[in-house]
Amino acid sequence: MGQRLRLTAHARDTVAKWRARDGVEQRHRERLAQVLTSFDDGIWQGRWWCAEHPADSRLLQLRPGEGLLLLFRLLYDSDQPGSWADIVAIDHDDAYDQPPLDQDDLWPR
Repeated sequence: MGQRLRLTAHARDTVAKWRARDGVEQRHRERLAQVLTSFDDGIWQGRWWCAEHPADSRLLQLRPGEGLLLLFRLLYDSDQPGSWADIVAIDHDDAYDQPPLDQDDLWPR
């Protein structure tokens, strides 16, 4: 098992606002649910394509298919065990289903 992630309050708010938007298809909702489960289970690192965002190395971009893109930060809290995912943006576009330009960008190895 990999790194288990809990959602920050900000991430939960981002998810709730995204789910409430018009035009979010059921397939996107289902895939996001799978991603959130994989965060909790710790299997997200081996299951989805993930790499540093090219414009901001503090952000990770995760492309789980179904046209979904998540941008998030990993946060660590010394007072509480575990790591946190702070989701800052969720987007959906079929262009996100294309494979990464460089397969060497797969993360982690």
